[in-house]
Amino acid sequence: MRKLRNTELNRKTIEEFKKSKKTLAIVILDNIRSIHNVGSIFRTSDSFLIEKIIISGYTATPENSKMEKTALGSSDSVDWEYTEDVIETIQNLKNKGIKVVSVEQADKSLKIEKFIPEKGIKYAFVFGNEVDGVSDEIIFLPNKAHEIDVTKHIYETIILSLPTRKIHPKVKDGTLQNETTIKLKELEPKLEKQNFENDSRWDKLKDLI
Repeated sequence: MRKLRNTELNRKTIEEFKKSKKTLAIVILDNIRSIHNVGSIFRTSDSFLIEKIIISGYTATPENSKMEKTALGSSDSVDWEYTEDVIETIQNLKNKGIKVVSVEQADKSLKIEKFIPEKGIKYAFVFGNEVDGVSDEIIFLPNKAHEIDVTKHIYETIILSLPTRKIHPKVKDGTLQNETTIKLKELEPKLEKQNFENDSRWDKLKDLI
């Protein structure tokens, strides 16, 4: 066994790559901090014949010569573009029937091994910052709207607030008896009843009525 030389890998030329049938996939890079990570993604996209890379935020572009250390020429073969407004760009992709998938760890994320692409459907995969991940504005952008839908957040807030507003009827009338309520009753501060009947000051106040 021996390692193959680069000349033996039968890599496509830039012209051959441009003419090749592409994978039905677009990659979106939003606020990627490391220029070397961007270069690595370009190289991976070259390997998988990705149609295009869309760059946004402070993500470095191939115009930065430092990217070549990891891109290794792939930035010349893979088409790319920069967008000032990634939200608008994503919405335009959705309007064209492209399914946008955020690659992120979330409470309702689909495990990557369970993701099965639909045949004939083009996808756009969004990768966010290495630390902060994909921005909430992108994750919660609805499929057919031009603004961020905050209904989900409002609904969850209402649901979570319900326990603070519900009081058990037996607590109200004092008939609920269990270990917790008995203990709370014992710890309840005892207020001494004051006898105001023999206080002469009350007589003076009554004269004012």
